[in-house]
Amino acid sequence: MLHLIFSIAAMSCVLTTAAGNLQASPNPYDAPLPDFSTPVTHEEVRMAYYRYSVVSIVKKLHENNAANWNMIMGKGVKGDKEWIQYAAIYIAPGTDAGATTDYMVSLAHALSNNPRAVLSLEGSADRSLLAVCTLPFIEPEYDFIQAYGKKTQTALKEVKEEIT
Repeated sequence: MLHLIFSIAAMSCVLTTAAGNLQASPNPYDAPLPDFSTPVTHEEVRMAYYRYSVVSIVKKLHENNAANWNMIMGKGVKGDKEWIQYAAIYIAPGTDAGATTDYMVSLAHALSNNPRAVLSLEGSADRSLLAVCTLPFIEPEYDFIQAYGKKTQTALKEVKEEIT
């Protein structure tokens, strides 16, 4: 009850102050989305996430800046833990169609290169683990699937041995 009284009092102060200062302030959402023309960093993606819609960020990266999109997906393929986690939080929710496929394929490759990073997504908002485990590759060759399966099984077996 005491917390509620303090909250109401604080809100009253904020409203009173706001009513006295009715100046138009610039809307941060009116600012143009960064062009991501240089190699994008974790911090740039994170900051854009809090200022713009995740769909607009993905569109800007995927459709308008292939070099950065490929860099991010490539970091995932290599198993870069930070980019895997950032992509799951700040990029995956805004993907559709081709961008989702790129993301799933990146995670599938990461599963064989850094299974711990991919498995750490389990239970998060990212619901892609099931798709990753179903081989999301587009028309893969038989030899590729065999090699991928062997490499991924070996990597997952190492993780299993560590935790058992």
